[in-house]
Amino acid sequence: FFEWRHCQYDKTEFDAEVSLNKLTLSGKTHLLAIVRDVTARKQAEEALRSSEEKFRTMVENSNDLIWMTDTEGKLTYANKRAEEIVGYKVSEVLNREFKDFVPAEDVSRLKKIIHESLKGESQRYHAHIFHRNGSLLTLSVNKAPIHKDGKIVGTVSFARDITEELQLKKELAKAEKLESIGVLAGGIAHDFNNFLTGILGSLSLAKMGLNSDSETFECLDEAEKATVRARDLTQQLLTFSKGGEPIKKTASITNLIKDTVSFVLRGSNIKPEFFFDDNLNQVEIDTGQISQVIHNLILNAKQAMPEGGTIKIKVQNKEFKKDANLPLKKGKYIKIIITDEGIGIPEKILPKIFDPYFTTKQSGSGLGLASCYSIIKKHDGHIAVTTKLGEGTTFRVYLPASINKAKIKKENLLEDLHGIGRILIMDDEEIIRHLSGKILIKFGYSVDYAEEGSKAIELYKQAMENNQPYDAVILDMTIPGGLGGLETLEHLYRLDSKVKAIVCSGYSNDPVMADFRKYGFCGVLPKPFRPKDLGSIIKQVLQDNIVPVNS
Repeated sequence: FFEWRHCQYDKTEFDAEVSLNKLTLSGKTHLLAIVRDVTARKQAEEALRSSEEKFRTMVENSNDLIWMTDTEGKLTYANKRAEEIVGYKVSEVLNREFKDFVPAEDVSRLKKIIHESLKGESQRYHAHIFHRNGSLLTLSVNKAPIHKDGKIVGTVSFARDITEELQLKKELAKAEKLESIGVLAGGIAHDFNNFLTGILGSLSLAKMGLNSDSETFECLDEAEKATVRARDLTQQLLTFSKGGEPIKKTASITNLIKDTVSFVLRGSNIKPEFFFDDNLNQVEIDTGQISQVIHNLILNAKQAMPEGGTIKIKVQNKEFKKDANLPLKKGKYIKIIITDEGIGIPEKILPKIFDPYFTTKQSGSGLGLASCYSIIKKHDGHIAVTTKLGEGTTFRVYLPASINKAKIKKENLLEDLHGIGRILIMDDEEIIRHLSGKILIKFGYSVDYAEEGSKAIELYKQAMENNQPYDAVILDMTIPGGLGGLETLEHLYRLDSKVKAIVCSGYSNDPVMADFRKYGFCGVLPKPFRPKDLGSIIKQVLQDNIVPVNS
């Protein structure tokens, strides 16, 4: 039996399969040749070989992970992409069961999926799989049965690594959730800050006339501290407000971190250990907000260590020369690493820790870590967490470095805040107008009042006509039903190009508050404020010769 290719019959070439047999007829032996035309079969075999080669090339060079299992769930094939994504060599995974590479809690679900595929059904699902380095990947998988000779002999799976994609979606969903709650929170915080301004200012003003050793002074001091804590809560609410920006200035992070950590851990059985890089980059930050972040992270660490221990705080310079594998742009940063020795965070609640109002504590608002997340995002930074039950938790905070140098500013004492000048106060809240007036009169200034913009413009015009101009004006940003601070300032500039205006608002994260000079103001006064805050900004503006950008 042999194959005879390219025979000719009737001048037509074809592939032939020839068998030779001996045949005896009438005592004579004959050679019988049987020729079979196998052209079609040969063409089919060649097409199959070509098809298999194309298929293998496509599979081996696919961007998807592709693997096959037999009916027992053992791996019989994996392509190069699977090797690249998962980290195992193909030879290391063949003939091993799929359950060797997935979390234990996923095994029963995946067994059920394979069982359904072996019944002839295609499946689409998400699966977790361990990388060789121990990290957990998430795959989007399409699984189908493999048929041979009318029977199902295994399954084939096509998968994409969606780990980073899911992480980015989570970050986006988290940001959208914080943004939506901010609309409501911002309005509440604004009104609350107006009330707190009256309370905090009155308490501080009352203390100024008392002996610090008196019982009344102590009671007022405790009430003032409670009001300040309430102010901190409204500040956390305001960090969620839509469109708000931190009021940034160039600062050194070192003292801010040391002072905040020392304050939180004072009197506790926890020791802080600091590690700072030499020549740390300076940062462009809202010092109050970043102090709040450090405060919340250290407080969390403290609460996770009821038996005491050590909290390590490392601060390093960091530079990304290209876009990092983080939601950060290339450039210089500082990296703050806070590591505790606490109980750790259970895996099931880890994705929720930055959600507003989520808390596992019996007391607390649930705004601490959510505030941290929102503040860092608004500083164009990033916050991340890793944890291990029973061993502790590490938070990593990235903040963009500043190209500017921080100015060292001397703290004013109350006796240094006295001055001379005429001040116009515009605010729709009567209690704030009168309280601010009392404070400034106590510091030596003369004061007039306006409840909205039109009245302020009229008073300012009259003062100029009487040759008794105001030395400064304090303008509330938002006046319901009347001219607010920004619109009023535009009119005042037409009357006096040298007007010195201070913007004041309970929306402390309003864009105008964050970049007040750009809008023509000489100073900014967030509510609620203490007498020394008001006295300091008036003193600074009257002595400041810097001209606003919009003047």
